[in-house]
Order: sequence, then C-alpha cells, then structure tokens
Amino acid sequence: IRPVSSSENTILYQGFVSGPGVDGTNFFGLYADDGAGQPDRLVVRQGDHAPGLSPNTQFDGVASTLVNRQGQIALSTELRGSDVALTNNTAIYVYEPDGSARLVVREGDLAPGTPGQTFDSLTFGELGFNSQSQVAFYTGLVNPGDDFASNAGLFLADPLLGIIPIVVGGQLFEVAPGD
Repeated sequence: IRPVSSSENTILYQGFVSGPGVDGTNFFGLYADDGAGQPDRLVVRQGDHAPGLSPNTQFDGVASTLVNRQGQIALSTELRGSDVALTNNTAIYVYEPDGSARLVVREGDLAPGTPGQTFDSLTFGELGFNSQSQVAFYTGLVNPGDDFASNAGLFLADPLLGIIPIVVGGQLFEVAPGD
C-alpha cells in the first residue's frame, strides 16, 4: 500500500490485489478512502477498460493523481491494448465520486494553439486540479511527422471549454500592455 494523494475528505492509495484470476496484468488498483466510515472504493484497476476509448484499450499503470474537495480524482495513466502505440499510450482522466469517468486528453491528440502539433507523453509531469474540475498539465509537443517532442506547453483542460493553451514554447505573449 502506498498513499499517493489526499484532500480534506479523501485519501488515495495504490494497493495490490491477490486471489483467483489475478496475474501480472491486473494486480494493482487505485483506491479512495472518503473518510465517511464507508468501505474504500476502487477507482481504477490495472487491466480495466479505459473509458472513452476503444474496447481494446486498458489501463496499465497510474502515474500521477490528485483529488479535489469535491472528491473528484484526476489521474494520468499509461494505456495498453491492440490499438495502443508509443505515440498514444498515455492519457489523463477525471473520475467522479459516483465512479463515472471523463477522458480529458490522450497522447497523440491535436494540441490546440499550436501549428498542428500533438501531445506527447502525459505521465511525466505533475498535474494541477481545482474545484471546478479543471486540470492543468505540462507536456511535450510533437511536430507532424516526427516521433519525438521538440517543444512543450502548459495547458488547462476545462470540462465545458475544452483544452486551452496557457503557454507554448516559442510563442510570444504579452505580460503587460507595451511589454
């Protein structure tokens, strides 16, 4: 057991699973203790279907987690499956206290505010997460036709507005009028 994140009301931890049918493809999970005297809930388990993606896509590992005051959980995860490649094997999700999940962004998606670049790995940076269910993330950016990141950016994913670029490497921005 390893605690990974907490808020006023919720503690997240990774734990190992054992028993019949458990093997190297599904032996750990991310759990939430909501502190209300209820049994801890399984948020996601290795080998579970990754919501919002093809039926062949599964969770493989959890990299970063955050929980907000509403008990929502943001996590960056590794993916596996027959339609997963090195260019799309990470994603960010938001889980609601009722267990429903929202895919925020997947590696390989087009990065808004860039000249056709796509998101690189979404598991190497820390996440930011607030009470409006907005997720901030820093990631590399890949130029069309390349296999590696040549730039980076900070983005905000809003559940209503979508993904908004905050700052992207190489782009000029005004700090104050006239600067």
